[in-house]
Formats: sequence, C-alpha cells, structure tokens
Amino acid sequence: MAKLWVSGCSYTNFEWPTYADWLAPGWDEFENLGAGGAGNRFIFQRIGYLISKDFIKPEDTVIVQWSAIAREDRVLGGEMGWASAGNIHYQDIYSDEWVKKYFNIIQTSAELISNFNVLELALKQIGCQYTFLNMFDWEVDKFLGEPATPASIHDQIQLWEDMGYREALKELSARCLRPCIEEFKWDYCEEKHYVKYHNTLEAQWDNHPNSYAHYQYAHKIIKPKLKVPHIKELEKKKYYDSAMKWAEYHKDWDKVNQIDKDPYPPIFLEDLKYPSEDCFHLHDTTNYNKVDRHLKDKPYG
Repeated sequence: MAKLWVSGCSYTNFEWPTYADWLAPGWDEFENLGAGGAGNRFIFQRIGYLISKDFIKPEDTVIVQWSAIAREDRVLGGEMGWASAGNIHYQDIYSDEWVKKYFNIIQTSAELISNFNVLELALKQIGCQYTFLNMFDWEVDKFLGEPATPASIHDQIQLWEDMGYREALKELSARCLRPCIEEFKWDYCEEKHYVKYHNTLEAQWDNHPNSYAHYQYAHKIIKPKLKVPHIKELEKKKYYDSAMKWAEYHKDWDKVNQIDKDPYPPIFLEDLKYPSEDCFHLHDTTNYNKVDRHLKDKPYG
C-alpha cells in the first residue's frame, strides 16, 4: 500500500481542493497535513513526527511545500496543537511588542535552511520518493516568501542580507520544483475568485490559487517528477472536470456567500466533488503516545 503524505500551508490545504488533493487518487492512501497560516517550523515538524514514529515507508511518497519566513509557529501554553498565525504582521496571536522583541527572520531563515537539508537527508535514508515545493521564492524583494504582503521588518532585512540569507535562500528556492506555486498560478487566476471562511462572514475576494490552477500544477509540474502508483486513475477526466467546476463556482460571489460552513464538509449550492474522501481528515502530530495512524474527524478550519 503506497501512501502520499503532504505537508504545507494553505497552498496545500485550503477551502477547495489543492494540488495535494488532486494528486490523491494516484495513491492507495493519502494524508494532507497542511494547515492555513503554517510556517516552516510546523511544516517540518509534521514530517519529522512521521519519520520519528516510523510511519513513512520506502514505498510511500512525501511532498513538502515550504512556506514564508515571516511566520511564527508554536504550541501555546495550555494547548495541544499548533498555533499557526500566518504572516507575523497580519495576525492576532502575538502582540506588536512581542514581535519586535522576539521575532527575527534570521532565526526563521536559519531554521528553514537546516530543516530543509535535514529532512532531505532523512527521506533519502528511508528510500521513499519525495519532492519539495515552495509557496513563493524567498529571495524576491521584501516578500520573504509571502505572495501577497511584503514583510514589515525593514529593520531586519539589511542585516539578513549582510549575513548572506537572501543568497542562501535563493539557492534553496532553486532546489524546489520550478516554478513555485504562486508564480505558476498567474496564468490560471486572471479572474477574481471568492472564499467564505465562516458563516458569520460574507464571501470575500481571495488571492490563493484556484482549484483549477492547483489541478494544473499537480499534473504539469509535480506529476512528471514522481512515479504515480495509479496513474490511470489520477488522469481520469472526471477530476479535470471537477477542478473546473470548483473554480467556476468560486468565481460567483452569490454562490460562495450561500455556502453553509457549519457542517464539514461544507454544504454547497451545487454538487462539488472532492478527489478523495481522505480530503476530509487530518491527523495529530504532537502526541507521541500514538502507535498508529487513525483518521479522525476534521474540524472546521
């Protein structure tokens, strides 16, 4: 039984099927470990946990989608799971005083470089196939890997550059699949699309790759780099048609605004198909008492 494991941020696990979900039909089992707002410490730990528990086998496939460096991941006091806030300058978990005193892109960059290389060595030792992606190239201007919003840490960037991190992360970008997801999506997301995050909120414009862009990235960029166990299943036209339907649906503000987000999966006005029932689940990666991987209900968000 070959399993596909994927870790990343909202470019991996979002309100509609992502590249990870569209790849799922090509494997016997699938686990999407991505989470919205995730930074690279979270993304690394997800796969590191699986390795330490011997869950990843030589016949498996691992995809790691690295995120931006202006993000902070922590298991907060009194909590059992990760708090992933997204861009450190656009979040409500850490105060401005805390960010100024304790957050530094030199630390997150150093961690990323180390974790990238350590994870690659560990996966090579297991003997499974793997590939690394990134959301957006880390060396681009002051975005630091964050596609939509430049980081507001201008006082740190000069020292970061002087210490060689822009060039080091440029080399890291080159070791990920080309192009990055954000750059690839530009040819597929010319029209506005919308998302509804909660029933208390109205639908809003969104900058994530739409589901059709994700489908194309899965098939044009990732698939050629991997040996897919069930390639005929993966390439069935019904998945292409479904990706198109997801993308068209989320162009319509009225339809998106009427999505019922209280149940999971949400209730849509049309019959939108997920590529795999495994898209409805996630798994814990902080409990070391667990001896196997049991699916549990996926909470909203």
